[in-house]
Amino acid sequence: MSDPSKKKEAAETGFPFATAIMPDASAFEGFMQSGQACLQACTDWRNEVMRFFDQRLKADEKLGAALGECKSLVEIADLQRNWAVTAAQDYAEEAQRLAQIAAGSFPFWPDAGAKGARGKV
Repeated sequence: MSDPSKKKEAAETGFPFATAIMPDASAFEGFMQSGQACLQACTDWRNEVMRFFDQRLKADEKLGAALGECKSLVEIADLQRNWAVTAAQDYAEEAQRLAQIAAGSFPFWPDAGAKGARGKV
């Protein structure tokens, strides 16, 4: 009942138990690659979100410093308006970046082929 080719496949992959329960080594390899792709996508996503948070915190810090130097309500209103417009643009651009990371990471994502490689913005 023991198939020598299965034992050889199990020994070559380094995962004898998992390979033994899967029908062939290619199924296991596909499983491992999809796990690695998911981990890489999560890492890319996290890095992008952290970069964006850092960017927005710096913009908020600048706003606070500039508000302290305002001499009129008109200056305050202008600063806040400019901050709000920039923030809205930043969030819209970030949403596109995250969608592109997802599209480049997961082949089943809608329009994945049209978006290009992972992480390109």
